[in-house]
Amino acid sequence: MQVVAVVGRKQLQVLIDSGSTHNFITDDIVQKLGLPLVDIPMVNVRIANGEQLHCSKMCKDFQWKVQGYLFEADVFIIHLENYDLILGTQWLASLGDINWNFAKLSMRFQYNN
Repeated sequence: MQVVAVVGRKQLQVLIDSGSTHNFITDDIVQKLGLPLVDIPMVNVRIANGEQLHCSKMCKDFQWKVQGYLFEADVFIIHLENYDLILGTQWLASLGDINWNFAKLSMRFQYNN
């Protein structure tokens, strides 16, 4: 499912993807926004197409807005071609119960009451 998120004045193309194990942000956006990075021990992560990538940097507590709601998550830094941000099962699991409607391409969940 694709959505548009906002960070400051920058719009990000976001893919919500239950096939990705973690959350990812593209290195291009990290540079443009000047996001602080944290070095981490090498981690193997899987993206939607099944490919495993190695990550050694992350942005902790990255924040973005969707439909006026502020969200936050740790994101691994990788190079992405078509999206700025991928929210995987790491983020989806934090939402609790989710009601998906694939005909309408919508999802509903309760967030911060």
